[in-house]
Amino acid sequence: MTTKFLRKPKSFVLRPGRTTRAQQNAINKYLPVYGINYKNHGLVYESFFSNKAPVILEIGFGSGDATIIIAKNNPNINYIAVEVYPSGVGTILQKIRNYEIKNLRIIQHDATEVIKKMITNQSLSGIHIFFPDPWPKKKHHKRRLISSSFLVDLEKKLVKDCYLHLVTDCQNYKEQITEEIDKNKNLVIQNDAELQIIKNRPKTKFEKRAITRGNDIFDIVAFKKK
Repeated sequence: MTTKFLRKPKSFVLRPGRTTRAQQNAINKYLPVYGINYKNHGLVYESFFSNKAPVILEIGFGSGDATIIIAKNNPNINYIAVEVYPSGVGTILQKIRNYEIKNLRIIQHDATEVIKKMITNQSLSGIHIFFPDPWPKKKHHKRRLISSSFLVDLEKKLVKDCYLHLVTDCQNYKEQITEEIDKNKNLVIQNDAELQIIKNRPKTKFEKRAITRGNDIFDIVAFKKK
């Protein structure tokens, strides 16, 4: 059997009809201003931020509440946030405009392709992945974003001694993530709940709902060794 047309399952499913008129208007008006178009070559960060500050990448920001807080609280760091869902993109673009955020840019595209094509090796000071879809049914685990191969792609983009911060409320996914990180010889988990990275992380809208339901929250921080 030929494998020519077999593709890796997407870690997301785009559904029509979830974008409001206000969100679409924000996309039309502000994505050309605060967005970065997908390209098949590496980004020159200074061309978007006009400075050489450290850059942190966020993958999947949802409504963008936490993303906005992080960017506002750290004006000396530049942030690139990637999301596929138009509703979230429209919402965060309006917030960027309202709060006059200067150090945040948005890419509306599949994060796996952005990582491979647009982010150059050893160029990021951090990567945030907060509450990736856990795909809880076992038959759907193959859709989970975090895998051995994806972690290899991610750690290549990090500068030495910089970090990858993942958060989930799914025990099974947390166990899978830690197992996959342990397999990567260039990443080491820092098991310290007092890490400033964790302490300074604002709660996302999804996280607040998860806590209300009684779910445990798992912060996983891994540093690049070399």
